[in-house]
Amino acid sequence: MKESRTLNFDDVLENTLGGFGRWQFLLYVAGGLLLFPCKLYIPIFLGFLPRYRCKVLECDLEPKVEFHPTWAEFAIPHLDNNYLHDGLGHCQRFSSNGTSCSKFNFDEHHMVPCSQSVYDDSMMKEPMVAFFDIGPCSSNDPNWWLGSWISQMAFIEIIFWTGVMIGILVCGRMGDRYGTRVVILTSQVTFTVGAIIAFTSMTYSSYVISSLLTGFGCMGSSTSPYVLVSEVMGKNHRHYLAFYQIFRVLGGFSYAWVASVLQNWRQFWLYALCVNLAVSPIWFWLHDSPRWLLSRGQFSQARKVLDFATKINGEPRLSANDFAALQEASRQQNASNRIHERMWTNYYVLRNLVVCLFIWLSVGLMYLGLSRISVTLGGNIYENFALFEGAELIGLVLSSTVASYMDCRTLIVWSLGSGSLALVLSFLIGHPMWTLALVVLGKTWASMSLQVIYVYTPAIFPTPIRNSALGLSSTAARLGALIGAWLINSKGIPIVLSLLIFAGIGLMACTLILAFLPKIQGSALPETLQDVKNLDRDLPVLGHLSIFDEVLPSGMDFEKESLLKNALSQEELLS
Repeated sequence: MKESRTLNFDDVLENTLGGFGRWQFLLYVAGGLLLFPCKLYIPIFLGFLPRYRCKVLECDLEPKVEFHPTWAEFAIPHLDNNYLHDGLGHCQRFSSNGTSCSKFNFDEHHMVPCSQSVYDDSMMKEPMVAFFDIGPCSSNDPNWWLGSWISQMAFIEIIFWTGVMIGILVCGRMGDRYGTRVVILTSQVTFTVGAIIAFTSMTYSSYVISSLLTGFGCMGSSTSPYVLVSEVMGKNHRHYLAFYQIFRVLGGFSYAWVASVLQNWRQFWLYALCVNLAVSPIWFWLHDSPRWLLSRGQFSQARKVLDFATKINGEPRLSANDFAALQEASRQQNASNRIHERMWTNYYVLRNLVVCLFIWLSVGLMYLGLSRISVTLGGNIYENFALFEGAELIGLVLSSTVASYMDCRTLIVWSLGSGSLALVLSFLIGHPMWTLALVVLGKTWASMSLQVIYVYTPAIFPTPIRNSALGLSSTAARLGALIGAWLINSKGIPIVLSLLIFAGIGLMACTLILAFLPKIQGSALPETLQDVKNLDRDLPVLGHLSIFDEVLPSGMDFEKESLLKNALSQEELLS
């Protein structure tokens, strides 16, 4: 019996379609446009906390309430100067025995808590925190069910990141089953509904609901394009993915400018909604990855996409014999992947996933944590944010340049380790100007790590679970962001100590990468478990101890996998 010829999809990308032609560039830009508004969703300006003080009802009379009134000296305790509090007691006031704003009615020896605040509007005219009055003092409200544990503002951020993590998990699973296009459209619709609710919110509860929906929707449409673009780029051109974040960085610069002009939380949401609606329609006529279509056995649709790709790239149409060989290779891979649910119990997959989760957590902690710090350092918050975006742009250019000749694993260790050491130095030196300079440098290295890890992660998981693996990893980054936000906003933890924690976790991640994860330079995207195992080379002994295959179920013995693959392939041919 004549053996059927097979053809690797990566060979088709490089030799027939062109590794990075007009078709790949079209998908590259279409996916990148979804990243443009991503910085709008992160609670930086939307969750900006201006300087605030305790509201004294008998003195703060409408319609004009001043942040620095003359009576503050006898009604509010004076604290040490601090950027947020500006030297005025923030959640306490002197008790009063009357209803008039007179010095003789206040007892300077007895203080009482307050649950309402007055906010300084010199930096932002209408912050969301002031509209709902949900600053830190709101935890003193007897009607707030979480009490002093979590403020109402912090609760909104927790709900947002919870929605992000749920969205990534669900969208990753959906992407593996239904394709990237369905995930993107679903996420865009969900975000649009949430943004409309946020823009029209008049109550705190409705805004909380909108935070959950927008969190769910925004990240599903920002992670899925990475998988799609990584699957259509040739293995010799995959380093271009490191420059993919340019769309997110440009969106960040625009956000800083728009926020400085609008200075109104409701108009921020209107801007985000308009940008989202502007970039969504392109995905109604774009298609899924042909690699994914082949892995799902949708050969006729894959053929149409490949014909479209060769036409756009100006290349000859894939011959019938070559497509038949591609189909045969896909059938054999699909026979192995029929049991892809059990792939998660394979040692190599599970090892890569566990280490990736910790790496993504450390990168998210450092990257998003430093983004939050940018608006708490004092001075002009818009200029600070733009400065940090400039640091990210430098990191982006460096990562895209170096990634063309350095393996992604090495680059992640180099950038994440350098960023961690910069933060350690900021802790040791302690001088404000040096701290700012080293924190900006740390943001540069952290952005490099983020760019490269998006390229690296899809390259160490097989096609049937690639969306889910990237989704789980990205969820860990958002968990890191949540931890970072808590550390930065905690009154009992100094900023410099938070930076030291960021650095310690980053250095731990570097050690795990070197010990357990493989290099990928010049490797094709893995399609099966055997492909994932074959990535292992030049690893320390701990990286591929055979004893783990005995202790941990492999999901499928590779020899048995090969036999079943051939049997199912023959069965499909006979049927």
